[in-house]
Amino acid sequence: MIEDLYSNPTSFEEEFGYPYNNEQRIIGKDCEELRLRLYKLLTDEQKELLDDIFDLKVQMSSYELERMFVFGFKLGAKLIMDIQK
Repeated sequence: MIEDLYSNPTSFEEEFGYPYNNEQRIIGKDCEELRLRLYKLLTDEQKELLDDIFDLKVQMSSYELERMFVFGFKLGAKLIMDIQK
């Protein structure tokens, strides 16, 4: 149920807005510039491998963010229950 709350397309996560702040925009821009510089040095096969790595890293990050959300949600619920005692 908590996982559904996290991944529900109408959940609160849509209200975050992207990117969050100027520092994040700069980091994202820098990352993309480095990726493009690297791509110029790679063969097509190497580019495909790098894209595969990026895709897997995004999937791993998504799972980790979901785990952190569930942990934080449960911790918050325990805190509320403890305060109400």
